[in-house]
Amino acid sequence: MSSLKRRAAAIWLLLMAAEIAQGTARTLWLVPVVGTIRSRQIGVLTGSCLILLIVALTHRWIGFVSNRQRIVTGLRWMVATLIFEIGMGRVFGRTWDDLVADFNPVEGGLLAFGMIILAASPWLLRPRRGRIKPA
Repeated sequence: MSSLKRRAAAIWLLLMAAEIAQGTARTLWLVPVVGTIRSRQIGVLTGSCLILLIVALTHRWIGFVSNRQRIVTGLRWMVATLIFEIGMGRVFGRTWDDLVADFNPVEGGLLAFGMIILAASPWLLRPRRGRIKPA
């Protein structure tokens, strides 16, 4: 396994640890206040911010050299996260209908948007050429 793949896998594990901590906090403190659906919607926003923060802080360490690597890594993270989310949901007794509803905006589920942010994060946070330099 290449260094880039090992580092990307390590960051994915860090992302999942952060998401588990965020989900636990959300369940303990936010669900009783705003309810399950609203707390999951808020969780997608805060989870997306966590993802962007972690990827921004680790982007250089991962060692991307091309946009292709960024896109492939983001897609791998998304697929791994989907498998993880569905697997853990089933382990904890969630029905298939509940899991699908998390991804359906018509039913209030916003997780699909979070997955898009996750997949795009390595590309979104890439260094850009031609930035305007401060005077």
